[in-house]
Amino acid sequence: MWKNSHIIVDDIFQGFSDGNDAVLTRTELYNKLLKNEVDLENVNFILGQGINELDLRNMLRSLDVDTSKFTFANENKYVKASQNNTHKHYFQNILVSVARRLENKTYEMDLMLDGGNEFFSDHMTGQHVQGMAIIEAARQAFLSVTEQFYLASKDEKFYFVINDINIKYKRFVFPVASTIQYTILEERLTDDRMSFDVSVDVIQDGKICANTLVSFTVFEYNTIDEKEKRAAAKVVSSLLEQHSTAVLDKELA
Repeated sequence: MWKNSHIIVDDIFQGFSDGNDAVLTRTELYNKLLKNEVDLENVNFILGQGINELDLRNMLRSLDVDTSKFTFANENKYVKASQNNTHKHYFQNILVSVARRLENKTYEMDLMLDGGNEFFSDHMTGQHVQGMAIIEAARQAFLSVTEQFYLASKDEKFYFVINDINIKYKRFVFPVASTIQYTILEERLTDDRMSFDVSVDVIQDGKICANTLVSFTVFEYNTIDEKEKRAAAKVVSSLLEQHSTAVLDKELA
């Protein structure tokens, strides 16, 4: 039986749809429309993760569906953060929106999951969003806020180093509307580096589902690049020396 209100999610969240009658994937909605199983006189679509209103309207238009009595709830009004700010090459792997400042040290972003995201390509269990995607969202949050509000006016290239990261999962995160609240607990700014201690909360249905505490440092690229090269060379040299010694010992045995 058709329900007037449905949450529509990307096909990758099939498990969430299977477990809830009021949830449909995009493909399930498409098939119901083809079979005339949708009451076109009274439709309310609540947009879940991986779905936007324009996408739905284009699908409905392709089927010549009259949407004059349709309503679309929870449309995200914000765009994804940039590839540069999140340090991602592929747009589908960006998990956060452009940040907006709430207070001096507090920012907010929307969680924006894409069905083609790298974290959903190999492991999906149950109805919830995978925990590794939540960690990555926290990582992108601190990258994006720092790039957007601290580094945007600078011409230099920078390198981020995570010093410590700790996440506590409090509730399942499901593929519906969620926000990320980013709070700077402490910042230390000098001429050659910036260090931050931050708290990142993933919030859904008014409740904190996960909290991540992160300490990280931002260096000028040339500074850390030289250190990284020296460290890599040292490891390579050590391994070669160990291998040479092992071969010599074998030959002498």
